[in-house]
Amino acid sequence: MTLRERLRGLARVQSDASPVVSLYLDTRWTDEQQRARARVFLDGALDRARRGPPAATVRGDLDWVEGQARARIDQTADPGAAGLVVVACGPAGLREAFAVEGVVPNVLALDARPFLRPLADVAEAHPPALVAIVDGERARLLPLRVDGAPPEEVTLESAVEGHHRRGGWALLAQSRYANRLENQRSRHLDAVAEAIGSLADVEQIVLAGEPGVIAALQARLPRPLAARVAGTMRAAQHEPAGALAARARVLLQDAERREERESLDAVLVEAAKGGRATAGVAATLDAVGRDAVHRLYVLERYHEPGTACDHCGALVTPVRSHCPLCGQATRTVELGEAMVERVLRGGGTVETVAEHAALGAVGGVAARLRWAV
Repeated sequence: MTLRERLRGLARVQSDASPVVSLYLDTRWTDEQQRARARVFLDGALDRARRGPPAATVRGDLDWVEGQARARIDQTADPGAAGLVVVACGPAGLREAFAVEGVVPNVLALDARPFLRPLADVAEAHPPALVAIVDGERARLLPLRVDGAPPEEVTLESAVEGHHRRGGWALLAQSRYANRLENQRSRHLDAVAEAIGSLADVEQIVLAGEPGVIAALQARLPRPLAARVAGTMRAAQHEPAGALAARARVLLQDAERREERESLDAVLVEAAKGGRATAGVAATLDAVGRDAVHRLYVLERYHEPGTACDHCGALVTPVRSHCPLCGQATRTVELGEAMVERVLRGGGTVETVAEHAALGAVGGVAARLRWAV
């Protein structure tokens, strides 16, 4: 199951009988002091939560969440990942704990639905990706796993013959062999391109090696696959998989930031023209309520109380006791999280934006739509 599939599944969970417990834990520690801070956060958050609803199901879920978190802090489970996500709700049959490569804040939340905004951030920042390290005879394919586990690499090798090193007629033979070798390398690169194309779930590709080989491989990729190449880098076949993966992630993060700025700028222009986009809280809430959002953009600092109507699905601001559209009783929500959850449940995607002056000027939210509203 991919992280986005997991997100869509969690977005469909709702429990009115007992709150869903959602824990995010930053596990990027290098010494015991950092690990101790994680223990202090966990102890305080669980103590506050246990002073709340006395239901046995909640306490059982909190106990299970605590066990998962302490196993991670004590390094008895999932060593090496950047973050831990634990979600539990006994009445909903939900108990999931998994590591993620992306950075998450330390948060413990209890609500009728899972708290998904940090997980959505990780999913968008770390889409399914692949590093292909290629030379004329060999290729290594490294999938970048969002759970931080070491890449399970695949090695492709072409049976390329050795070079002649003698003089005389052997030099002539080597000259003739060079053409044959070039053809063999060409077939090797064709096979590598085909192998990359067989990985249908890969959204981003990093090509690594010498520039000439990379260019030859890139020219063999079909246009839809070539469009997924996020960047290239020099690399040697002997480099460890972990080091290559770390370098590739930095490259991908830079590419993601560039793509985010460009796509958001385009959305704001489209919204100003009245096209298939919205900018601003009211217009975006209306589009979310109509299930029309393909991609939601939310400033990281955006948090605002509002109203959700479970009868007609409306999301509105400010807080109201009754829905202005259907007149039914409502519940108070944090609009940023409510929009994220609704868009994910509808199959859309979410991009949390650290800083963007134009997005801040329109209220902190915008969206690309499936259709005009």
